[in-house]
Amino acid sequence: MKKFTRKHAKNIAHTLSGFDRIRFGGSISLLTNGAGLRTFFEDDPVMFYDAGSFFKSVTCAIVANGKSMEKTTGRPRVYLERSSISKQNLAMRIAAEDRVQEGLICILTCVEPCYTYGFARQDDGKIEWKPKYRKCLHQYFYFQDPEFGLLNVRLQTWCPFRVTVNINGREWLARQMSDHGIDYCKADNCFLSISDPPAAQRLAMHQTRQNFTAILNRLCRHCHPVWPSLLRFRDEPLEYYWTMKETEWATDIVFRSRQSLDEIYDDLIRFGLQRFDSTSVMRFLGRKALLAHNSEMEVFSDCRQRPEGVRIRHWGGSNSVKAYNKQHRVLRVETTINDPTKFSTVRAPLTDPGGSKKRRPVPKGVVAAKDRAAVSQQVNNRYLDALSAADVADDKLGDLLSPLTQRITWQGTPIRGLRFFDTDDSQLLSAIGCGDFTVHGFRNRDIRQRLVASKGLSSTEQQRLTNRITRLLRMLRAHGVIAKIKGTHSYRLTDQGTQLISALAVAKKASAKELLTLAA
Repeated sequence: MKKFTRKHAKNIAHTLSGFDRIRFGGSISLLTNGAGLRTFFEDDPVMFYDAGSFFKSVTCAIVANGKSMEKTTGRPRVYLERSSISKQNLAMRIAAEDRVQEGLICILTCVEPCYTYGFARQDDGKIEWKPKYRKCLHQYFYFQDPEFGLLNVRLQTWCPFRVTVNINGREWLARQMSDHGIDYCKADNCFLSISDPPAAQRLAMHQTRQNFTAILNRLCRHCHPVWPSLLRFRDEPLEYYWTMKETEWATDIVFRSRQSLDEIYDDLIRFGLQRFDSTSVMRFLGRKALLAHNSEMEVFSDCRQRPEGVRIRHWGGSNSVKAYNKQHRVLRVETTINDPTKFSTVRAPLTDPGGSKKRRPVPKGVVAAKDRAAVSQQVNNRYLDALSAADVADDKLGDLLSPLTQRITWQGTPIRGLRFFDTDDSQLLSAIGCGDFTVHGFRNRDIRQRLVASKGLSSTEQQRLTNRITRLLRMLRAHGVIAKIKGTHSYRLTDQGTQLISALAVAKKASAKELLTLAA
């Protein structure tokens, strides 16, 4: 990110990173599988086979609570005949028509597909409850919350009684800034101006350190008050386990004018489609190695026209990173995480916060909100740094390459210039520009393995090869193409190196006709 903001500093008003949309999921562990249901009914084994009667009583209580809220608040309760109807748009229209500033806006009910249970015979002949895809009534509660702004709670009225809560991080941040006396101009979920950007960024980061379990339990009890009284085990209410089912972490680069963003945006989109292959996408999303040949993960990019402009998105499995322009002044890079276990952070076990720290997968639970935000920001940073080389076509390729072909003296040692049309140097530049090294950089042995199949070489031949790669890396360091990562034996591309690799990659993909057209 720093590379991009340094490059366009004169045109950038401010930057802001934080949660955009957050979708939380709540489930009761004992009700999420057949074995758990058997345990739940262990004091009355007969009820296990007549669980439908118990579930029906809970469903009736949930529906009755919705009708009671309609009467006590005077807010509408609307049944939707089709699940495809946009509930968000309907709720917002009701809020605008009724001028609802705070509290319940409406309750929307709809029959929708869901996972529930049905009886099935197992291999051992036992009859057991098994997950089954069916339909049941769902209730949507839309609120104007004094702390979070517009949010909704979706409640499944049949077992396993799952709950989904959707919160908008930017709405939440707007209310935080108002409480702290920070002036802002907000348009379509982004801030075109902020009187104190550093303070706003601190508030956005503070969102990652909330006690989400307590917050979500409060919202759930308000819409689902029969939960603690009816869903009990051994005289104790069953607790909901809360996860972050989907998070969007957005980095907004706000430009000073529409013209300054429009001038570069087409180049950014074109560069992203031409330059970022599947390996690059995996590196943005924090993967260390290429996909195995038998991997089921799908990696692809797409580009779509949206009302606010062109959006480019790169998918790696169920996670993605995308870029688009909002209000023609905001370049938004946004990481969407549906499967946090594909990322890792250095942390202690969740069951032992004081235990030894090591690299572990990011958990799905809300307790890992801070880790989830950290890895999302790292993805945004890597993507923006890669985009910093997008407008290399504006510079003459000869002006970029010419200084690097000259012989120089570095640290008292004569260093030859790069030979771009020489096979060895061309392969070397292709190797260091490989997407595999975007995250952690590269070492001598990484380049050695890419250039030469060292298997079967004698120890003397391997040493000679290592020395040769060392000299080549020293040449690249001397010309400012790569730099040593402090405290390691690894190297990374410099800003100049990134620009060079990108320019060469674009030039290689261009046809002679295209180059002649540009030259004309």
